Amino acid sequence: MAYLGALRFPRLMGAIRCRLLTIIYFDQGNDIVLEFNTQETRMIGSYELDKGGTMKALRRYPSNKKDTLLVKLSLMGKQNTVSLSGKLGKDSLQAVLSPVKQLH
Repeated sequence: MAYLGALRFPRLMGAIRCRLLTIIYFDQGNDIVLEFNTQETRMIGSYELDKGGTMKALRRYPSNKKDTLLVKLSLMGKQNTVSLSGKLGKDSLQAVLSPVKQLH
């Protein structure tokens, strides 16, 4: 089962230049996009999700970085929200994902 969703964090006054994860996109074709503040700072990769809820994503773009995303996904409550906890490269990552409507 593919999970479509996006995660958005407030842009904190628009002045932060650090690597702040603001959006995550999942695609049915096992593609994932992680956006850090702007479209110019995106990581694009392919993910695999096992039956236990562990997701591993390998970066395809930009090709000069080899960070791997390794997280555990867990369903939360009745609203189809999913918690995500793990690592992107050496950085820890925790988030709550909520599904969004698919744009056609």
